[in-house]
Amino acid sequence: MAVAAEQAKIAQQASQAGDAPVKALAHELTVIGSGGKALSPAERERLVRQLGSEGSAALLRRHLAAMASTEGVELYAGNEAKVLVDGPATFDAMFKAIAAARRSVLVESYIVEDAEIAQRLADALIAKRRQGVQVALLYDGLGSFGTDDKFFDRLRAAGVGVCAFNPVKPGDRATGQTPTHRDHRKIVTVDRLIGFTGGINISAVYSSGSFGGGGRKAPAPPKKKEGK
Repeated sequence: MAVAAEQAKIAQQASQAGDAPVKALAHELTVIGSGGKALSPAERERLVRQLGSEGSAALLRRHLAAMASTEGVELYAGNEAKVLVDGPATFDAMFKAIAAARRSVLVESYIVEDAEIAQRLADALIAKRRQGVQVALLYDGLGSFGTDDKFFDRLRAAGVGVCAFNPVKPGDRATGQTPTHRDHRKIVTVDRLIGFTGGINISAVYSSGSFGGGGRKAPAPPKKKEGK
């Protein structure tokens, strides 16, 4: 009983010690609620405590403190995140979101490869544009260097906003551009409500399964030699 009481006392002291950082963060953070209105300090404090109870509270406070020190950063409450483990899972969710888009579809990718998966994306983007949805594609000039211009011309002709980031062309150095200045982002946003980000390019290389996703299999470990 004495040990349990002492442990409870220590836990209470630790909780009280963490009150000051939580309250300070609650006043420094800007958090937008689901209705588009900024949360009050009391609401922000409750939110920080709730999130802290779901994982590492100390790590959460340190991360939020770093966010609060950056000017112009707004946090949004009521979000949900899901991990998509491989290309098939990512593309399946992505195409479903695009098909349901009503206002906008914005795509940014380092590689847009003129292969089956890119053709599917082009068809989906053109279909949404014909429905009056705002659609735009930003691709990297070097990462997508091997893709035929006809692929992008088809999108432009359908009314899709298409832009190449830092196109590779003679005279780049004269204009201050360098071949290493690249856009490696892989982002898709739908209706400004659903977002995809990570390491999946619009390429056939990523359309097969990962080691844990039932597609490609991990290589077998080398067999031990006898007597070793």
